[in-house]
Amino acid sequence: MAEKSGLQDRGGVLLILAGLLCIALAAVCTPVPRRLLFWAAFALIRPLGVTFGDALSKSHANGGLEFGVRR
Repeated sequence: MAEKSGLQDRGGVLLILAGLLCIALAAVCTPVPRRLLFWAAFALIRPLGVTFGDALSKSHANGGLEFGVRR
């Protein structure tokens, strides 16, 4: 989704983090059941790890940070 929308990996990470922030705010400011918020956050954690890993390991030319890439 991040690549198709033009966000690239770093934008995808920020988008997922914004979603997690919204869930955290909902936990504090609304009466939404905690179990629902837990599962919503749980569903966002996996794509966050994958997208963050891609952002770290891709080359600069592909929008990544080239962290851990051996030359």
